[in-house]
Amino acid sequence: MTRELATIITAAAALVGTGLGLLLSRTVLKPKLSKSTIKHVVLTKFKADRTAEQIQELIDGYRALTEKIPAMKGFEWGGDVSVEGFQKGYTHVFVSTFDDVAGRDAYLVHEAHKEYAAVLFEGLEDAIVLDYVPTVALSRFYS
Repeated sequence: MTRELATIITAAAALVGTGLGLLLSRTVLKPKLSKSTIKHVVLTKFKADRTAEQIQELIDGYRALTEKIPAMKGFEWGGDVSVEGFQKGYTHVFVSTFDDVAGRDAYLVHEAHKEYAAVLFEGLEDAIVLDYVPTVALSRFYS
């Protein structure tokens, strides 16, 4: 590794967690989204007064979107099983997979998604939603 490259890597590492580091991650290090698989992640914190049956109805409603929105190429969900204690009240995660940005964008404006999202968010105290382009370092499960 050249001294210049080492200096750049060290400087970039020092910027992690700073506003400039965030800027770099969104510009210089931004992946090409147009032809990349997109994962759409929703972490949910259901309202305390929601019963297990009501939560299951919301889960079933999300799963039903896969039959209504062709752009959804994959869908998985699960309840929290972590023992680390960092959940902050979030109990469920939903992950939708799209072939590309166009698929994700079609999903977001699809009438079935908009109708379901209104119902889902009525049952939530809070949610975190983010999209990412997966980078696979190891894939023993899908080989």
